[in-house]
Amino acid sequence: MGIASAAAPFLSGACSNPTEAPPPRLVFVTQPTATIAGTPISPAVQVMVQTASGTPLTSATDPISIALGTNPTSATMRGTTTASPINGVATFAGLAIETAGVGYTLTASAPSLTGATSAAFDVSAGAPSQLWFRTQPANIRAGSLFTPPVEVAIADVFHNTVASASGLITVALAGGPTNPALLGTRTLATEGGVARFGDLSIQTAATGYTIVASTAPYPSVSSAPFSVAAAAPARIAFTVQPADAQGNIVMPRVEVTVRDAFGNAPPDTVTVAIGVNPWSGPGTRPGKLSGTLTRAPANGVASFTDLKVDKPASGYTLRATAGPVSSESTPFHVGLTFSSISAGVVHTCGLTSGGAYCWGDNYNGRLGAGTGIFAADSVPTLVSGGLILGAIAVGANQSCGVTTDHVAYCWGANDSGELGTSTTTPSPTPMPVRGNLSFMSISAGWSDTCGVTTQNAVYCWGARMATGDTTRITAPVLVAGAGTTLRFASVSAGEQFACGLTVDEVVYCWGRNDFGQLGNGATVDSPGPVAVAGSESGLRFTGVSAGTDAACGLTPAAAVYCWGANNDGQLGNGAPTSYSSTPVLVTGGLPFAAVSVGAGAACGVTTDHTPYCWGFNWSGRLGNGTETNSAAPVAVSGGLAFMSITLGFHGCGITSTGAAYCWSSNDYGQLGDGTRVLMRLAPVPVIQ
Repeated sequence: MGIASAAAPFLSGACSNPTEAPPPRLVFVTQPTATIAGTPISPAVQVMVQTASGTPLTSATDPISIALGTNPTSATMRGTTTASPINGVATFAGLAIETAGVGYTLTASAPSLTGATSAAFDVSAGAPSQLWFRTQPANIRAGSLFTPPVEVAIADVFHNTVASASGLITVALAGGPTNPALLGTRTLATEGGVARFGDLSIQTAATGYTIVASTAPYPSVSSAPFSVAAAAPARIAFTVQPADAQGNIVMPRVEVTVRDAFGNAPPDTVTVAIGVNPWSGPGTRPGKLSGTLTRAPANGVASFTDLKVDKPASGYTLRATAGPVSSESTPFHVGLTFSSISAGVVHTCGLTSGGAYCWGDNYNGRLGAGTGIFAADSVPTLVSGGLILGAIAVGANQSCGVTTDHVAYCWGANDSGELGTSTTTPSPTPMPVRGNLSFMSISAGWSDTCGVTTQNAVYCWGARMATGDTTRITAPVLVAGAGTTLRFASVSAGEQFACGLTVDEVVYCWGRNDFGQLGNGATVDSPGPVAVAGSESGLRFTGVSAGTDAACGLTPAAAVYCWGANNDGQLGNGAPTSYSSTPVLVTGGLPFAAVSVGAGAACGVTTDHTPYCWGFNWSGRLGNGTETNSAAPVAVSGGLAFMSITLGFHGCGITSTGAAYCWSSNDYGQLGDGTRVLMRLAPVPVIQ
């Protein structure tokens, strides 16, 4: 700024005064006065450059800027905001503020000069000319009030509320669906130029709504667009009820419809869970619902397409929940249809279209349900792992199966290595048998397991098959001659012995032989397969089954021959003896289609599907309603027609419809009837 000559006297004075003189300063010589919004401040604001003594610095020429200081409304100022002084005075013409407010100030500034702040002044609204939404409608949920309330003001051209203006303002709804209703007080008198609509609401959810405000003599005005979302769920219902289904099989599609109190479709997710669970009490693991349990609705309808329940029962319900509301479905049934079944000592397993199921004692996880922590289950429980098994077998403490792609798995106790996992560690979940062998069938014995490969070889593992031998074989070993000299079609593991049927219908047995259970006419153990006596003279078989100390074979002529221990009549030849080391014909002349040997007893199904049993009848093992031993076949009670039969310490059979029935000991729920009644002397249906 050009002030050098004028400042000379101050400089000379400074040399004689130890205190330096203050620099020149700016002073408002014409203060801003109250004005109307948008109208230039009059008279024009003037700012002077003064010396420290208060005299004008007429030689000052550098530009001076002016701006809003106190700005109560965050307004902007238009007009000339920078001016050069003339004779020390800068004049700012045309300054105007468009936003009404109280207590504005201006500030003046220039380089190297002390700035200045004006006196306060007010800006008033102009003449009323229009309506405007001082508070726009916000997005809301149906039925809710606008927060904050919608406000419509009578305003000047710059949208300043004219507090002195009065009138009746009416609001109406526009946009959105056909015939929506704007609820609440829709006409109000202004107070201080503003109509505050505090009770407006809309019950129909939609987007693109606007509110139109009107009052004479001003033109109508529309709000900004807004949306109304559905309110919280108030009603929920199953519009497609769950249908009866098979265990662990996806049930038919279930649909749940959810609405708010006004009939809108809320976006809240819908979750389904089991409502009534028939097995929620002690003694069995509750049924489990799986699949996608939470769905976002489309137009208020949530569709559940992959739900399945693992445990069979009648009377299940589903409960659907969305927000604060829930609804219960109608009852439905989850069933099981068995294709095969295998009975052990204190547990049972079967195959269904939904997977493998086991029930009874769960010591060391022999039910395969994935935890092993529950002691027993008297209702079929799903074997974990999702394996697709084509065959299943139950031993004393272990369970095994073969998948449809020929991989063998076992689970449960493993004290003797009967799981074939190269360890003696139990497993509550199915574990693959070591060796990468391709199996087509498997048989679980008392503490040993055997399987037939797709190459017709037999491998066994677990307890060594010899009297008194406690050696453990924890991974499959090839039976001598199997797959080469002997090509096996099936195998059956008993208690430390096993028998196999070759493809040319000859039965060979190996292992323990203290009761002649190898059937070769001797009572000496054999580590390798020996042919059952009579084979040399043409005795042929189509099936074989080994039990605790005896075995039986089915001939092509539908006759059954048995050998081994006979102290309880388990050979079925009508005359109990200590044992027979050669096959003896089961008496009665019945034509059998299948045979199964268990603990001290045997059962068979005739070609007309009638089940018969013989031998030791402790706890009703023969299923004929008594506990009396029988050395000859007696019909199983109930008049049931079985397609297959299995016997361990208890017996089970499957009908042509896939229904399973079991009988005898039930202290661990191994009959699967939902109880632990100590024994059943006749068949009872498995829960399915």
